[in-house]
This record gives sequence, structure tokens and C-alpha cells, in this order.
Amino acid sequence: MRVADVDLAARSGVVRVTKNGMLQTIRFTAKGCAFIKSMIKGKAKNDLIFTKSSGAPWMPSDQD
Repeated sequence: MRVADVDLAARSGVVRVTKNGMLQTIRFTAKGCAFIKSMIKGKAKNDLIFTKSSGAPWMPSDQD
């Protein structure tokens, strides 16, 4: 999920990479919206929201 996929005003986001290949719109609670806002602070629109501490993207092989 990239910064550009988030609409804080609408409290929603779009997940573009899904198991079935279809876009998925998700809604954020107030706490979720605050968390996402903290995660995107200082990032460019094309930046990934969730990255490893090194800044590298998470890969499927990183999951258990």
C-alpha cells in the first residue's frame, strides 16, 4: 500500500495487491486513521507505507 492509496479525509485506503487480484477498499477507524497518518508523515505519494526498519519493502518470503 502506497501513500497515494490513502484518503485520510474519507478515512479509507485502497489495497492494490490482493490474493484474487481485485482492488480492495478498506475503511479506517479513527484510531486506524491516526495510525496511518503517523506512518505516512514525511513520505512521498509513491512511497510504501509499511516497510522494514531498513526501508526495504516486505516480501512474501518475509512472512511465516
